[in-house]
Amino acid sequence: MEPSIRVTDIRKDGERHFKQKMGRWLYIVIAIGLVIDALVLSAAWYLIAVDGFDGDSIEGLVMLALAPWLFLAILKGIMLGNIRQNFWKQYASDNGYAYTVHERTEGEKGLMFREGHSNRAHNILSGDHGGLPVRFFEYTFTIGSGKSSQTYHYTAFEFRFSGTFPHAYLNYTKDGYNIRPAGELHLPGSLAEKFKLYAPEQYEIEVLQIFTPDVLALIEDLGWKCDLELVDQELIIYRPGLVHTRGELDMEFGKAAALAAKLRPTLERMTLAEIGGNKPILRSYTTLKEFNS
Repeated sequence: MEPSIRVTDIRKDGERHFKQKMGRWLYIVIAIGLVIDALVLSAAWYLIAVDGFDGDSIEGLVMLALAPWLFLAILKGIMLGNIRQNFWKQYASDNGYAYTVHERTEGEKGLMFREGHSNRAHNILSGDHGGLPVRFFEYTFTIGSGKSSQTYHYTAFEFRFSGTFPHAYLNYTKDGYNIRPAGELHLPGSLAEKFKLYAPEQYEIEVLQIFTPDVLALIEDLGWKCDLELVDQELIIYRPGLVHTRGELDMEFGKAAALAAKLRPTLERMTLAEIGGNKPILRSYTTLKEFNS
């Protein structure tokens, strides 16, 4: 896509760009598709009339009917992917962040990065925000395979602190995908209806020193609908779904930054020591060896 084109709304700008690039060819392909569909329908009626409509005939006619529309869908998907990349590149340039197209997730310590398969991080921005190292990016993974598979999309925000603190996970239970480690702690009031908080065994007091009533009040005030995790000196926020507009990304990053700023004094001054030989890691962490390496 041309550098001069500004992307503020991926869907709207992508649709406009697709139509501009296709020009009259869009209508030609649509016309061809309609003609092919009409011919396929006529052939189907003929085969029914002569009793020659078998499984192979059905499959062949369906593939022929879908071919023009699959061509348009694939072409549009490629163009929208380019639009999305440019959206993130422009956001990085405007805000002084470094941009990377994609990265492997094997080095990530968060629980969500160990879920499912086909784990991918795309459109990664990294830099500094208010003196804290920050990264944010699009993250996808897949559960299951074949027709029963389901792919989940998140926008992740990571803030790194100088202090050391125990592993903890706050799961938003209403987003369609739940992380359930061992060691649930009770949350007060209406928060208990939407969130589950988890802490490693014997580190419950330290985790509650982080998730104080004023922190929980901020989470409630922000209308929080994300999971968040404290692990390996990082605060990781998993916001369900991908962002599509500049305003949406500004708002979601603003919420994440507000929470990071609230937690910063506590997380920066904490120094963690093992208690009774127990590792300060949630017990459901399946890659403990990798975590400690």
